[in-house]
Amino acid sequence: MSIRSLYSTARRSLLANQAATNATGQNIANANTPGYSRRQVQLRSIPATRGGVIFHGLANAGGGAGIESFNRVRSQILDVAVRKGQAGSGGAGESAALLATLESQLAPDGGDGFLEAVSSFYDAWSDVADAPTDLGVRDALLSAADRLAHTLQGADERLRAFGHSVEADLGATVDRTNQLLSEVADLNSSIRTSHSQGALDPDALDRRDTIIDELSALGPFTARYEDNGTVTLTIDGMVAVQ
Repeated sequence: MSIRSLYSTARRSLLANQAATNATGQNIANANTPGYSRRQVQLRSIPATRGGVIFHGLANAGGGAGIESFNRVRSQILDVAVRKGQAGSGGAGESAALLATLESQLAPDGGDGFLEAVSSFYDAWSDVADAPTDLGVRDALLSAADRLAHTLQGADERLRAFGHSVEADLGATVDRTNQLLSEVADLNSSIRTSHSQGALDPDALDRRDTIIDELSALGPFTARYEDNGTVTLTIDGMVAVQ
């Protein structure tokens, strides 16, 4: 082993172990960071080199350690399973919330007022049938009809307001979805460039997977990971991002 190779071995080994230590420190610092995926540095043994001044007994010494690969530890199988669960629970939860709100708007008092108005209206008709010439009974029918009409009008106004609110929420959800899809497309471009250069961009990958997690709660999106590091998103068979 020459003096030059000795220093080269020491330098390369120190840099490799420094990278592994930095990755460990990054993992510890981001243990509670949402969306962060653990980094892992794989080291490899460097074969011995020959040449230069040979020291006695060191001819067969190795060449130290180097970086084999830099990996991002994350399971795509678990991601798919979690996102399917989010899509199902998110849709069911949203449907339940809409139906509960619709019920409260249609009958804010639990339906007692509406049922009472309808019951009074038909009871008034029954009274008129029993005494068709009684003006008081007729006035009671008109009063019951007016009350029922006001009850239905109030329900109609509340339902219209609820419809406008749902439309506004839906529009905001669509805007947010389009914003996230656009960001995924930009990240795909950055990841594709890094992959073509033989590099890994774990921050971009973490951010992209975090966005896909959010999208899965907004709609039944399906992610297909490509060999170049990008992801193709589809919804109901239609490609949203490629």
